[in-house]
Amino acid sequence: LRASGGDSTIIVIVAENGSTTTITPAEGGSTTVISGGNGSSGSSGSSGSGSGSGSGSETPTVAAPVISGTTPFAESTSATISCATAGASIYYTVDGSTPTSSSTAYSEALTITDTTTVKAIAVKDGVSSSVTTKVFTKGEGGGETETE
Repeated sequence: LRASGGDSTIIVIVAENGSTTTITPAEGGSTTVISGGNGSSGSSGSSGSGSGSGSGSETPTVAAPVISGTTPFAESTSATISCATAGASIYYTVDGSTPTSSSTAYSEALTITDTTTVKAIAVKDGVSSSVTTKVFTKGEGGGETETE
């Protein structure tokens, strides 16, 4: 498929497996590959031809987990951890260390009775999210329920 308008042309290549590659000319007449299908993106100079090689599979992303709970709290509070990425596993720490897939797996709400730093990651298919951190502070009376 080739679409032209004004001074620019867009080329979309659709492979038999349904993957697509979109090519648009950049300023100065060079070609930039926007997204890859069966080959990774490549670009070239003013000749206007691009090339690529590799599997073309995109690196999946995993949403950072959300840590919810009330802070400050008087006696104890409940902390929950969730993730928007379906099928992701959540791992957490409560000692201030950075969580990994070897950390404690989250399965139910945490009961917190002292000032605690909760850190969490989500992992799916070997890909980890960024780390989410929330500090729960023991203090006077119940605070606001916060989400981070």
